[in-house]
Amino acid sequence: MPVSILDLVFPSVCLWCSEQSGLLCERCLDRLPKTAIEVFRGEGMSFRGAAFGRLDADAKLFLHEVKDRQQTAYLKAIGPHLAASFDNQLEHLGWQSAQLVPIPPSQRGWSSRGFNPAESLVRELVRHSRFPLKLTRAIEYRRTVDDQRVLSASQRSQNLAGAFVVPRPDRLHGPKAIFIVDDVVTTGSTILAARSALAEAGFEAAGFFAFAETFLKNATTGTKWV
Repeated sequence: MPVSILDLVFPSVCLWCSEQSGLLCERCLDRLPKTAIEVFRGEGMSFRGAAFGRLDADAKLFLHEVKDRQQTAYLKAIGPHLAASFDNQLEHLGWQSAQLVPIPPSQRGWSSRGFNPAESLVRELVRHSRFPLKLTRAIEYRRTVDDQRVLSASQRSQNLAGAFVVPRPDRLHGPKAIFIVDDVVTTGSTILAARSALAEAGFEAAGFFAFAETFLKNATTGTKWV
C-alpha cells in the first residue's frame, strides 16, 4: 500500500500495534513502564542512574522513528510517561529539582539528523515533570570520535576517553543535582565520559537517565528495579 505524505506527518496507525489510532494507541500507552529501571555503570558499578525501559524491539522501532526519520512527535506522545519515570528516580534519590545535561550529538549524528535526540528527551522531561527541571547544554565534544555502534566495550571506553569538555562552567548554575541524559545507555562509556568532563570542571553528576538500557556481551553492567 502506498504511503501518503499525510501518513508520514500524521501517522494513522499505532507505531507498535498498527491499530487505527494515530501515533500510539491508548492500549500501548497503558502498557508503558510505570517505574524506572535503576541502572549502574562504571567501575564497581558505582555510577547510579535509571532508564525508562529496556531496548527491546518496540524501543528500537521507536528510536528509529525519532532519530532516523525525525518523527519527534512520538517523543511528545509519551512525554508525560517519560517525566513520571524520571520523577520516580528523582524522588527515590531525595532530590526536588535538577539540571539535565543532554549528551551532545556527534558531528556525524548532527549532520544526518539536524537535531539532538537527547535534548529532545530532556525537553519532554522539563515540560511534564512535577519538579522544577532545567535544560543545560553544558557538554561539548573536544575532538572527533568514532561511531560507538561498531566498537567493543573496551574500544568504546577508549574512543570516548577525554572526548567531552565543559567549555562554559558558568552555565551550570541553578539546581545542585546534575543528571546526564542520553537516549540509550549501553556500556556506559558515554555517560561516564560526560561525568568525567563535569568533574574536571568542578561539578559532580548526581546520576543519569536514558530512554532505554541495553548492554554488550562481556560489558560490565548492572540493573535492578527501583
